[in-house]
Amino acid sequence: MGLPVVAYDIRGCRQVVDPWRTGALVPRHDTKALTAAIEALAIDPISRLRMAEQGRAKAVREFDQQHQIDVTLAAYAELGNRRRPRRAA
Repeated sequence: MGLPVVAYDIRGCRQVVDPWRTGALVPRHDTKALTAAIEALAIDPISRLRMAEQGRAKAVREFDQQHQIDVTLAAYAELGNRRRPRRAA
């Protein structure tokens, strides 16, 4: 937390990184793009700071432990409220 992320554009990373807001997503297996993204952040302290702040805010907002518990409980409640099809007797 508190640092911009440079990651491959794969499942999981897409949910965490907002491209060029909280970090950089590059095509998977593209080491040149990965290197370029790291270099771009290395020479731009203002972007690094902005992305770090936005990344921390996103982490607190979306990945807070209580938030995750609430989301999970809401999903269980919704599943419990769905009507199950009746079996033929």
